[in-house]
Amino acid sequence: MAHRLFEGKEHAEAYLRFRVSPSDHLIQQVVDFVEKKKGRPFDLALDVGCGSGQGSTLLAKHFASVVATDISPAQIEMAVAHASMPNVTYKLSTAEELPLAAGSVDLVTAMSAFHWFDRPRFLQEAHRVLKPHGCLALLNYTLDMELSHEGCPSDTLNAICEEFYAALRPHFSPHLRTTSKPLYKESYEAIPYPHKEWHDERVRRTVPLSGFIGMVETFSNYRALLKKDPKTARRLSSITTHKASQKRLRDGPSSPQHRPPSQLAARGWRNSIRSDYSCPTVSSPSLPQTPHRHTQPLRREGEGSTANMTERYDCHYCKESLFGKKYVLREENPLLCEML
Repeated sequence: MAHRLFEGKEHAEAYLRFRVSPSDHLIQQVVDFVEKKKGRPFDLALDVGCGSGQGSTLLAKHFASVVATDISPAQIEMAVAHASMPNVTYKLSTAEELPLAAGSVDLVTAMSAFHWFDRPRFLQEAHRVLKPHGCLALLNYTLDMELSHEGCPSDTLNAICEEFYAALRPHFSPHLRTTSKPLYKESYEAIPYPHKEWHDERVRRTVPLSGFIGMVETFSNYRALLKKDPKTARRLSSITTHKASQKRLRDGPSSPQHRPPSQLAARGWRNSIRSDYSCPTVSSPSLPQTPHRHTQPLRREGEGSTANMTERYDCHYCKESLFGKKYVLREENPLLCEML
């Protein structure tokens, strides 16, 4: 049975913004395998469960045409709206009934999606649409992630995020258990193709803290908690963000002990002021009872008044927009709150 998730518009937007795409190196390994086992030309690739199209775009660099399918109208709408490669066609389709003719596809991929399919039916469909000697690539990543920040002990950051993961484990789908890796191993062993390769890859990516938290918030277990108890889910994100931000500010090389967080957050600006603005959500039971105030950046070096600024700023700690939603967070700023 296929499992339908990731279908809301808000989730599709978060998916596009925060999900980590496969590395170019990993895609190249797939392409090299196709060339070794089938050979050129590379006419058509099919990306099943494409989401908002990050992986489909990477395939488009190597194939004359790419068809990308997903069961979610919101995901397909997001992919089309942000399409950057003219040789990619997005279609609404289930993984178990693919909209292509038999023997027409050089490569079928499923990136972070195979575990949600009706796997036997999908594998039959993939086999049907593949050309002779065509290839199937199933890609996924796990929560086996190690976090680091220059000057901050990795074990400290990893311990903070492990608390985040631990709180989400009860909300894993029974279909996946606590990790999808055994499911992929079982399917790999069961697929009867004569030539198979299994690759474990460690990929290093640099992302802002907000990007990492946002990525975890797109995972199915977080979405399950968000649906069941939105206040608890948002509180969990806020606590994790606050802990990691504070640790990074205290221990990172860019935050000397003699420099207060308010100055660090506003560095690169000519001036800053402290505001008595208080977030209404900070007194909510769903958030930590930690009083704080915000630092409002006024202007950059060499720039004029705030009327010319395009950035808007949000509070990283309480997720509340500052100063009547006039400013938005620039992701390189680690924190725009001064803890009292």
